[in-house]
Amino acid sequence: DVPANSALMVGDQYFTDIAGANEAGVRTLKVRTVARASFPWPVAWMQRLETLMYRVFYGRALEGTENGRSEG
Repeated sequence: DVPANSALMVGDQYFTDIAGANEAGVRTLKVRTVARASFPWPVAWMQRLETLMYRVFYGRALEGTENGRSEG
C-alpha cells in the first residue's frame, strides 16, 4: 500500500485520469495524448468532450493541448 500523498498519477485524459486522482488526494501529471487517431472513436470523442467541458469549467484549454485539441 502506498499513501495517496506519496503517489503520482500520470494520465492524458482529464476526467478519467486526473480528476479522480485529485479527488483521492493523489498528485497528478497531465501529459499530451499520443496518436489519438489510433484510438477507437468513443475514446477520441470523449477526449474532445472532456476538453470542451474543462474549458467551460475553468475558462481555459487543458494543459498539453493546443487550442483545446490534444496533439498527436
